[in-house]
Amino acid sequence: MIRPAMRFTLLALVLAAPSAFAFEVAYLTPDSIVLRVGEAADIGVSVHHVSGLNYEMWGFTFAADREDIVTLDGTLHYAHPVWSGTIHVMALAPGTVQIMSGNKPYATVEVTCGYIEPLRALTPEIIAKRGEPVKLSVTTINEPGRVLTWYAGRVGDTSHPLAANSFDLEITPPGAGTHYVWASAKSPCASSTAEFRIDVLSPRRRAAGR
Repeated sequence: MIRPAMRFTLLALVLAAPSAFAFEVAYLTPDSIVLRVGEAADIGVSVHHVSGLNYEMWGFTFAADREDIVTLDGTLHYAHPVWSGTIHVMALAPGTVQIMSGNKPYATVEVTCGYIEPLRALTPEIIAKRGEPVKLSVTTINEPGRVLTWYAGRVGDTSHPLAANSFDLEITPPGAGTHYVWASAKSPCASSTAEFRIDVLSPRRRAAGR
């Protein structure tokens, strides 16, 4: 399940006089990072307040401008006169994201795909007995946004879907002969397939006695 990106609102008491200056400055460190899909990193946050005499409420809200590419999470603390903490960034899909407060960008996150291992059948050829179930397995790959679907037939034939999002599948072939099953893995970064051939043996016939 993809969790929606969190927005971080920072509120602090800031000294300000009607005729005096009052402003706050936010820093995100580093302000530019590159991640691969599935990787995570922390960005440090500090908000410094500069003020005059009277108390007023000020605040920042940090959010990603593309919540389909990264999610944000984290904890921020206040120790006068600075808010500080971290924003935890998790990369979901390739693309470029700005971490914003209002209309101002404070950090850039670039997400790339890197190498994605293709799907592979662990036992691509199986000999089975008629009426007995067989277990099919593909390589386990933990990749964000990855969807795995099984089909009966040759690769490319999607008219007979069997199951989804499972690295193992148990089926009972319909009868003697050769049967095919294939699996499809798709993600924002890559797609690949794996095919199984199942040869079901016919039962031996007993020779007729004389």
